[in-house]
Amino acid sequence: MDLDNIATLSEHFVNTERVQTAEKGMNHREGGWAIGIDKDEIIETSRWRKKIERDIPFTISVKELSTTVEKCIE
Repeated sequence: MDLDNIATLSEHFVNTERVQTAEKGMNHREGGWAIGIDKDEIIETSRWRKKIERDIPFTISVKELSTTVEKCIE
């Protein structure tokens, strides 16, 4: 009869390169508007939004994000 109640353990070490990281912050009350856009002027901000929404990279990003969101919901 052979009883063994000692757990089998292993060790593994990996040498990896260090990655440089940095922290960035934004005051979300400002909204991250471009330089020259007054966040309190409704006309300026709506004109800026319309310009960005017509931009092709913006529409591509929204389409990619919507597919990702749909996969997460399922």
